This record gives sequence, structure tokens and C-alpha cells, in this order.
Amino acid sequence: MGPGRSSLIRVVAVAWLSAMATAAGAQTPPCPSSDGCIEKCAITAARSEEPSDAFVSKLKTISRTAHHIDTRFGVALLDRRDELRVVNVGGLGPAEVQLWEVDHHYAGPCAGLVTVFWSKAVEDHDDKNVVDLYELRYPTETAAARVASILARGGRVWDWNYHPFAAVQAGRSVIVIEGRWRAWSAFRRVAEHFGAALKRPRG
Repeated sequence: MGPGRSSLIRVVAVAWLSAMATAAGAQTPPCPSSDGCIEKCAITAARSEEPSDAFVSKLKTISRTAHHIDTRFGVALLDRRDELRVVNVGGLGPAEVQLWEVDHHYAGPCAGLVTVFWSKAVEDHDDKNVVDLYELRYPTETAAARVASILARGGRVWDWNYHPFAAVQAGRSVIVIEGRWRAWSAFRRVAEHFGAALKRPRG
């Protein structure tokens, strides 16, 4: 199967999963699935949480990467999200599910999540090239370290919207950098700016 057909199949899969999630509402498929799944959770009570200095300082200096923060965010440079929703097209096999387990129960990126902050970096010379930036806040540094260490293994154990991504821990937070396949170099610059270890592109 050629890469073009593989990409088409994955695009169709994402569309199908999104439609299923819309139809099912809160009853989204559980993420331990070999067919792909949606990790989705609402953030209900975390207004006292503020974005970390580590995240904000990197946003303020994003110009070093030949990017700027999308003007929609204004001077704040970010938004607080009331949910995390991530499509995992690749699905999880038994070995991958076991990596995510805590006390023999699946505990994905939503497990223990306190709040989410989101921003978007736009490449200066081509505004079609964007990099989404998430700060996932957990109750403890240990909890954040667990999620960051698993996400850092990349597509073998998680598929973040079928996009190139990287993750780095910052205290109680995990910063996730999500790029686009058509703009690998842009993603690389931003990921390195946040201190993330990178994977080579697939395909």
C-alpha cells in the first residue's frame, strides 16, 4: 500500500471517529482500541491554575523560531480550554495499553488532568504552517512525568491526531507540540524551542 492510500485511509478514519464522537456525545469509544479512538475529557474545576512560567516564556520568545503566536489570542498568548480532545487514529495494541495502565486500569492523557492551556504558533513566511501548543497540567510532577515519558515514545504508543508531535515535562505540566506533515521543518524549530526530543517523520 502506497503512502498516499495510507494517508487517505487515515483521513477517512479521523472523519469517522469525529462523526462517531459527535453522535455519541460523552459516550466516546474507550481509548484502549486497536481500531483507533478518541481521548476526551472535560475540565471542570481548575480556575485557580495559571499557565506555567515555562510555557509562557517560550510563547513570548517564539519569534526565535521564525513564528509568531496567532493574533486570536491577543496579549494573553493562550487560551484556557474546558476539555481535552485528541484523536488517536493508530489505536493501541495490548503492549501499548499496558504502558498506559495504572493499577491495572487504563489511564491515558486525560487521567488526573487538572487543566489545559492552548496556543498556536504561525510560521512567519507561510501562515498555512501552524503548530498547536498544549500545556496539560496534572496534580503532581510524578503524574506529569508519567504522561510525558510515554508520549515521548511517539507514534509507537500514541498517535496525536495523526500529526508529528513531541512532548516535554515542565514541573506538573506536559507541553505537547503538534505540527503538520507538510511543514516538518517548522514543527522541528518550534519543538526544539520548547526543549522537546524529536522523532523523525513517518513514511
